[in-house]
Amino acid sequence: NAHNNIGMLDLDLDNPETACDILKRGLQICDEEEVKEYDAVRSRLHHNLGNVFLVLRSWDEAKEHIEMDIRICNQINHTQGEAKGYINLAELHNKTQKYKDALSCYRKASTLAKSMQDESALVEQIEQNIKIVKTAIEVMEEMREEELR
Repeated sequence: NAHNNIGMLDLDLDNPETACDILKRGLQICDEEEVKEYDAVRSRLHHNLGNVFLVLRSWDEAKEHIEMDIRICNQINHTQGEAKGYINLAELHNKTQKYKDALSCYRKASTLAKSMQDESALVEQIEQNIKIVKTAIEVMEEMREEELR
């Protein structure tokens, strides 16, 4: 857990490479300590590594860790974590201009968030993100039409 906190502090201090190393070390310790594969500590490490790799623009590595976070949260019935994982995955797809995939992930996150009590703020955030992606799709389509003229 300390590795999670220190790693995220380094990310906040604009040291994503250091954050990445610390979070990876956290996963190594989980392996050494034989922490279960589907454990909340591992979920947080993968979640945070996904965020770090998004900052580093290492899309494949980000996707790998985000998807692992989603799998773990699903297995341990951590609905909020799973919803947030889908939000991260949607952000990845949005940044790589895979807008349909982004919308699909936001919709999954929305469904999960709506299934929980007291998550109206999360639902609102997701709905706002869906609007942003739809706007991006419209802009891309307009740009394509301009190029064809």
